[in-house]
Amino acid sequence: MTSMVTAVSIAWRPNNYFPSNNVAGWEIYDAGRGLISADGAFADFAGGGIEVEIWNAFGSSDVSLDAAQSSFVLPFAELGDGTDPTPDPAPDPTPDPAPDPIPDPIPDPIPDPGAPALVLDGALVTFSGSQDLAVIASADGIDSIGTPWNPHQLVLDNLTGAFDPGQATSFALGIDAGSGIGNATQMRITYDFNGDGTQTRTETYGYMPSNDLPDWETYGSERGLIDAEGAFADFAGGAITVELWNAFGSSDVAFDLTESWFSFPYPGLADDGTAPDPAPDPIPDPAPDPIPDPIPSPGDTLYLNDDGSLTFDQNTAGAATTVASADGGRSFDEPVNGQSFRIDGLSGSYRSGDTTGFELPLDASDTVGNGTQARVSYDFNGDGTAQRVETYAFFATNDVFDWESYTAAHGLVSASGDFEDLVGGSVEIEVWNVIGHDDVALQTDPLDGTAEQATLIIPYDDIWG
Repeated sequence: MTSMVTAVSIAWRPNNYFPSNNVAGWEIYDAGRGLISADGAFADFAGGGIEVEIWNAFGSSDVSLDAAQSSFVLPFAELGDGTDPTPDPAPDPTPDPAPDPIPDPIPDPIPDPGAPALVLDGALVTFSGSQDLAVIASADGIDSIGTPWNPHQLVLDNLTGAFDPGQATSFALGIDAGSGIGNATQMRITYDFNGDGTQTRTETYGYMPSNDLPDWETYGSERGLIDAEGAFADFAGGAITVELWNAFGSSDVAFDLTESWFSFPYPGLADDGTAPDPAPDPIPDPAPDPIPDPIPSPGDTLYLNDDGSLTFDQNTAGAATTVASADGGRSFDEPVNGQSFRIDGLSGSYRSGDTTGFELPLDASDTVGNGTQARVSYDFNGDGTAQRVETYAFFATNDVFDWESYTAAHGLVSASGDFEDLVGGSVEIEVWNVIGHDDVALQTDPLDGTAEQATLIIPYDDIWG
């Protein structure tokens, strides 16, 4: 069966039509398509009848119906095919003298073995079930960017495994909107690390606009992580939930289960539900090496973290930082409603003739007319007063979903005070939007692989703190 788009509708209190695809293989038209109208009220049957009508709502091809694999569930208990329209007027008033006091238990419903589910497949997470395709329901013209609406949800549970901060989540999903125009599919992944039902980490990825050609496209992790809340942790009987939905558009989108996969940052991921044995050493080293005080810090590069700190180690918490909109105002050279990142207690020798450097990955998504600015302050002796303040020219962001690099090469607008050695001092960088109406993302998380973590480079040697 390789026909063009055809739609089938069933008139049992009419349901919404089902657009069939042009791929040879059975598809499921079920009540989930929705009831579009209903006339009259339900009543008890007394010798009545039921009629089902099935027709093609549009299209030019015949459609096959597998009657042997088709069924209806109707809202009538003890539905029978009796012909007497009148109930028995004189039922036996005397029950059986010895009824079975313990009725047979009703077994749990048996899951449909054909329904798609997430399964571990070596190092990847793929799909099981007899169906090759699933349908991601239309957004029905509703704009639901970033928030799941009528999502296709899949769960993989009983998970164990240790988090590897050197890896990142990746995926490739085959989707096809057929000839539908103006559609986009989006995904969210949530993590429950200990199986207590609490979603500890949530990741939302950029949406994938689909074309209007009947061909498969790949929605992949290169679309980028646009929001992440919560930190990664080891799995101990936990679960991963994947939600796929259409962020906007009016067409259903087909989802190719056979060509789709996920890879999570857990190299030893298992679904045995048993927490890994940490195997701690019960006997500590009787003679540990003494730790010198103070501990020298590595290099002169500081990393910006979403909690407002500056550290010498990269962040693996997995969260970007939002720089709030300027709300149409103009705040050139003076921070307003910005984000600040700070480190205290630093000592080090100024590297004569050198200057401050920074690299700030920014993304204003598809919005226009936004500009972001940075200011760096040095308090050389930790007395709470900044003795040197540097303000840099603002950076105008583009309207494309990608990370752009705002660096110190944009140039100084002003600088007050001279460099000195740091003696228990502090360094702070402030980032704010000087113009525009939209929030801007600052990459304080290196996990999605599309940009490096934001950094500040200070012109000092022999740093410690």
